[in-house]
Amino acid sequence: MIRGSELSGAAELIWVGPAAEQPSGGTLYNRRVLEALDGLGVAVVRLDVPGSWPSPSAEQAAALRDQLASARAQHRQAVVIVDGLLGAAVPDLFAGGASGGDQGPESGEDPLADVLLWHLPVALDGADERLIQAEGQAVRAASAVVVTSRWAAAQVRTAHGRDGAGVIIPGVDPAAPAGGPAIPSSAADPVPGFAVVASLTPRKNHRVLIPALAALLEHPWQLHLAGPGAETVFGRELLDELAQELPGRIIAHGSLEQSELEELWAATDLLLLPSRAETYGMVVTEAAARGIPSVVSAGTGAVEALDGAGLVVPADSPRHWYSALHRWLSDPGERDTLRTAVDERRGRLTTWQQSAHRWMRLVRSLRTG
Repeated sequence: MIRGSELSGAAELIWVGPAAEQPSGGTLYNRRVLEALDGLGVAVVRLDVPGSWPSPSAEQAAALRDQLASARAQHRQAVVIVDGLLGAAVPDLFAGGASGGDQGPESGEDPLADVLLWHLPVALDGADERLIQAEGQAVRAASAVVVTSRWAAAQVRTAHGRDGAGVIIPGVDPAAPAGGPAIPSSAADPVPGFAVVASLTPRKNHRVLIPALAALLEHPWQLHLAGPGAETVFGRELLDELAQELPGRIIAHGSLEQSELEELWAATDLLLLPSRAETYGMVVTEAAARGIPSVVSAGTGAVEALDGAGLVVPADSPRHWYSALHRWLSDPGERDTLRTAVDERRGRLTTWQQSAHRWMRLVRSLRTG
């Protein structure tokens, strides 16, 4: 990906995101859109800014302003897109005179940033009221707000009173089917594989699966867990509880690279995403691309990603999760129905190139007014 020091000539856009050590849905979205834009021949300056986002130190916030001001001075016609983790932390990027000094919007200076890319409300990850208010300032001041689902657009409207957020959903790479459900007919056959591909955090809500799956121990199945967080206190306690309550059924993989994820998909027959809040749930379309249906939580953006290719249950109801998984394990007709639904969904998946084209339509509309 082109960075500021590597680009000769004018850029069409400047993309500002966190220099994240741990992968997330937001950082993956940023990276894949940028790769697709690069494939389209779009000149992009990418700024990966270190910091404890969305709660940086004063020095980190000042460094962001300085880096962006320098990039904007070199590429004056570029549209500047700022990831919501940074935008919520430094909302004055979207107001004139965002230099960190005494100047304010009345100075007449142009803002440093144009588009706020809003991945997830900060309130849903435990932010305090000060940060929520700062996020609202950025949402209201940005020339455009882009979100990754209709659910997120509704959240922008409800939380901060802004209508008209643009929706550019994540893409997915075409993939070969991973195979049908592995329902064993003998002890030698492989057991069905459930997978949760999500960070070990409270919002991802792994614990709702414990009582649901504990009631299904008479059936053969294995639960694969993939995602960061095992090093945290919460993650360690969660893994210990899962291993104790579901003995012999848990395989914890930690964070996986793409090639390792392909191995996981090959062992997965049903994806589980019990999150209490999910902007879109890219992992659901990744699974669908491989012919794997999902069970997701009602009232989240994951229902959009699912688009009929699986089941929707209440996030915090072990009884409903048990019922859905019991039907899938015991009813061949249910498995056939979901397989047919996910096969149909595969033909309607958005590609990353299509997402990149939508970004460029937005960028060029802002440049032309």
